Amino acid sequence: MIREQRIALLGLVLSLVFAILIFDTAEALAAPQNKTAPQKKTPPTSNQMTNIPYYTLRDGLSSTLTLNDLTQSAMPVTVMIYNEQGKGQMLKPITLEPHSFKQIELGNFVVGDDFSSGNVEIAFNGINMAVTSQVSVYSLQNRVSFESREADMMDFESSRLAGILSLPKGADGFLAVTNTAMTQVTVQLMIGSKKREIILLPRETNLVKLNDDASVNAFRATLVSLQHNGMPGDIVATGYALDMKDGYSSAFTMSDPANLRSSTLAGVNFRAGLPDPSEGFPDGTRFSSPLLLANVGAKPVNAKVSVDYTIREEAKLTSIDPKKPAPTDDKFSTVPVKQLTIAPGDVQRIELSDELAGLGITDSLEEAGVDISYDGTPGSLIGQLTSADQTGDYSFEVPIKDPADPSLMIESIYPWTIENGTDTVLHLKNTTDKNVNASGVLMFSDGRTYNLSRIALEPHQSIAIDMRKLKDSKQPDLLKQPFPAEEGHGLVSWHQVIPATMIGRAEQTNMKDGIARSFSCASGCCDYYQYEDSGARSLFADWARWRKRGVSGV
Repeated sequence: MIREQRIALLGLVLSLVFAILIFDTAEALAAPQNKTAPQKKTPPTSNQMTNIPYYTLRDGLSSTLTLNDLTQSAMPVTVMIYNEQGKGQMLKPITLEPHSFKQIELGNFVVGDDFSSGNVEIAFNGINMAVTSQVSVYSLQNRVSFESREADMMDFESSRLAGILSLPKGADGFLAVTNTAMTQVTVQLMIGSKKREIILLPRETNLVKLNDDASVNAFRATLVSLQHNGMPGDIVATGYALDMKDGYSSAFTMSDPANLRSSTLAGVNFRAGLPDPSEGFPDGTRFSSPLLLANVGAKPVNAKVSVDYTIREEAKLTSIDPKKPAPTDDKFSTVPVKQLTIAPGDVQRIELSDELAGLGITDSLEEAGVDISYDGTPGSLIGQLTSADQTGDYSFEVPIKDPADPSLMIESIYPWTIENGTDTVLHLKNTTDKNVNASGVLMFSDGRTYNLSRIALEPHQSIAIDMRKLKDSKQPDLLKQPFPAEEGHGLVSWHQVIPATMIGRAEQTNMKDGIARSFSCASGCCDYYQYEDSGARSLFADWARWRKRGVSGV
């Protein structure tokens, strides 16, 4: 069965299961267990491998490898580091605790100056996507950070990759291109109108400085694309822009347009104009959010861009107690902001903060998301969005996704932490014109869970779930369980009831250090659902038993 059929069938079963689970949880938990029910099938395991295209320890930068165990069992993981020439070095054995993540400072384990940069291979024996990963590159001294995300075979259907580079004044652009194959691969790289050929040996990484070309400058966005002669997935790549002086940093994704399935794109949680005061930015901080759209197809594309936003307003009812602050209401709205035509190979820029200001929307936004619809074939339009303040010190990557991407359309699982000055917020967005629902659960390594109440979103609405506020509220969860007082990190899983209707990501920020990390699963995080019993009844029974004993099956 091909991937789309498998995931579509899986989505139908899971939608039924979760609809019952969300709206009839109490009945499910009260139902007696059937002692004669057939035993749940043991998921088959096999050797799994995934790749991260780039890490670096050069020029004062550090690299943190985050490994997430999405299963209910401890997971031994093998990590192999390759330098730019393809020479390998294996790290000491690593075992991940169930439903948890581990962060590894690569500089503390990599031996030798010749391993100052390269790529990472993660291997384990288990179910597909039981372990996910990414590398965060950062400098506390220079207040910069960007992500290098894993690339799974499900992310590729062709031998072409494309992304959009935008450079603020003073920043440099880079592209790390890695060969994961066991054979030599030739890459044809296009930077705007300029061509360049790269020949990569097995496991070799080539770091290309993009603005060495005179056609790439601070005043325009540039389409970066590559075509290689290997198999889909043999070449993985990640791009980034960096200004160590002003503290600006942002990654840009190199993705396979052939993997997109719809003519819609969306992003969640961008900042525009004045930030939300509760986030703690310095007085006078203002954000710009340039949305970049590139036509990677062969025909002109007509696109429509709209924004959803939520602002806090004083409620019509005033407080009786003058010592208490006035009550507030959240006001949610959606507005169209731009219609445009994009020629093949062209990149156009829409400054979302200016568009909103032109519509009279100048209040600070609690949450905001963007929707893009276009009339071209699926995958003919790609997007890039980074929110940055006027100094460049605070910059936040906002991944632009196709909600119908088969690897994203059911659920995602991210690490979260509220330790050491870091806050984590889960951002979810409804990408449809209908009301949708989702479920969510925070998971801890000892098997305990905190199950969120039903998450309901209006058409195109974006919402934020703050982990620190969730814990500080001391509110019991859906199953009347308290938030464990001693817990400050774990995994958070969210599941959309109707597949392909939502996107999400988790953003970790440390305001003191000026560091931000965006965890935005780009792979089939829920692949191992396919190994459950095929009947909805038996799958639902398994979920009911897991939740009754306080364990979420992710």
